[in-house]
Amino acid sequence: MAKTVRPLTVKDVENAKAKSKQYTLSDGGGLALMVNTQGGKYWHFNYYQPHTKKRRLISIGTFPQITLSQARAKREEFKALITQGIDPQEDRQQQARDKAKQTENTFKAISERWYAYRQTKERFSESYAISTKRIIKNYLLPNFADKLLSSITAREVIETLEPLQAVGKLRTLHDIIKTLNHIANYALHREIIPFNPFAKLSVEFDKPRPEHMATIRPEELPKLLQAFKQTNLTPRVKMAFLWQLLTLSRPAETVKAKFEDVDINGRIWAYYVSKGRLETEKGRIHKVTLNSQAIKLLDYCKAFNNSDYLFPSTQSKKEYITSVTVINALYQMGYKGQMTAHGFRSIASTFLNEQGYNKELIEIALSHIDKDRARKAYNRAEYIERRAEMLQAWGDFVEQSAGGNLFNFI
Repeated sequence: MAKTVRPLTVKDVENAKAKSKQYTLSDGGGLALMVNTQGGKYWHFNYYQPHTKKRRLISIGTFPQITLSQARAKREEFKALITQGIDPQEDRQQQARDKAKQTENTFKAISERWYAYRQTKERFSESYAISTKRIIKNYLLPNFADKLLSSITAREVIETLEPLQAVGKLRTLHDIIKTLNHIANYALHREIIPFNPFAKLSVEFDKPRPEHMATIRPEELPKLLQAFKQTNLTPRVKMAFLWQLLTLSRPAETVKAKFEDVDINGRIWAYYVSKGRLETEKGRIHKVTLNSQAIKLLDYCKAFNNSDYLFPSTQSKKEYITSVTVINALYQMGYKGQMTAHGFRSIASTFLNEQGYNKELIEIALSHIDKDRARKAYNRAEYIERRAEMLQAWGDFVEQSAGGNLFNFI
């Protein structure tokens, strides 16, 4: 004859006191309250595993956090699972795994994994990385951070971005869509989502108009250099500013310049460019013919540091200054909206074209076309010689614009 168990009362549970040994009070049906020697009270459920028929114990929680009625409700829930052939303990573990997986697959978690992955790949410049992180932080995370990526719909994204279209922020809007697609494709390729719902999202919005880099006319360069003289920029920043101006290099190329890449005797600075047609995994070699002003600037760079880099950092985790250094200097000079760091290249291009220099040579100097095209018109010696002559004319113009002495304010 089965033993009859008297169900517990709330008073029974409340009055249960600690004893010299741990003991249990049964409520029947597998539910019991365990009281330890310190007086702690713990609910557990004792059952036979559906398939193996082995006895197992699963914790329900502590009293008074879990009341008697709540513990009984949990017992009935467990008994229903057992009737269906489901082990309550295995079910709990599966739920925990599902919850962990959901946490791993929120938009925030996946965007962080994608960003870390993207940093390991080529053609992710410092300025592009900063811009991308700003887009994720300011526009995507506030709306989607804790949502599962798989649950975010194209309709939701459209509704989120429509206010940007309304105020004309089309460039930002399309940058957001581009970043969102990068993240979604990363998830798609890792089988986190079955398809990318944002693949054709850009067609829902107006296209941004092409934006030209803000710049000034060559005849305005003296005014800019006068403002440059009056700034309190550090010597290292001033030298990076001038190097970029004299060599027509891009911001990211300027800050990574190394002494070992400069051939003083040949007056050539050679480095890898990661734009356009790439010849190797590192990119394609671009050679800058150094004018006398750039050669002189090298002496100043050597005098101010003993690093491998021309413009070493004193604060950044990287070994060289950041690529936004020159644009920040221009902002400090009052040229925000009027001039960009890339604008130096435009000034030079305008000046050299107006001086009648060969357009293709100018494009080569700006690293816009590769050596194969150059060979069609020039042999190697003439190609370098004529470029050197052209860049020297530019260096002379820059020095003239600075009042005849380009280095008296370093």
